[in-house]
Amino acid sequence: LAGLDGRPPLPGDEGLALPRSAEGIAVLSLGSLLPAGAALAFDSVAHDESHTWRATRERTLLLELLAGVEWGALDVLLLDLPPGAERTLQAAEMLGPETAFLLVSLPSDLARTVVARSAAALRGRPNPVLGYVENMTGLFPPGTTALDLPCLGHIPFDPALAGGGPASCAAAAMGELAQQVELLLE
Repeated sequence: LAGLDGRPPLPGDEGLALPRSAEGIAVLSLGSLLPAGAALAFDSVAHDESHTWRATRERTLLLELLAGVEWGALDVLLLDLPPGAERTLQAAEMLGPETAFLLVSLPSDLARTVVARSAAALRGRPNPVLGYVENMTGLFPPGTTALDLPCLGHIPFDPALAGGGPASCAAAAMGELAQQVELLLE
């Protein structure tokens, strides 16, 4: 999405990596650590335990991305995590009570159910939930499941965004969303 796939981070001081920049935003993703076109795979010798292995592996990778990168002074650290209440809780525990969450849903009932579970799991934690964003609006028929969270925006499905098009309507919607999040975090 940022056009940095296959472009590894730059070497920094004390063995830490420096993230690359896209549109003035420091970016580091697993995609930038893999050769172009390669897929991230979690192999496990314990086939019956692959789910646990994946969760352990994901946590380890996230910790490495956070600790092994020289981020500098940040206004916001955005983590794009896989969906699921358990993963959301693990992230809340790992990142601490000051970490705010912005949940993302597709406009389908199944996706909204997963987001509702994540929000419910966070209710017992001190972490604020800013609301949710609907991604890929217009690609699917709208769902009927309502979320008990403020909707901060709708990101339209826009194939131009996949090509890194900064002038796409989805990019404009993300800019508006960033402004709303900035106001909520002040």
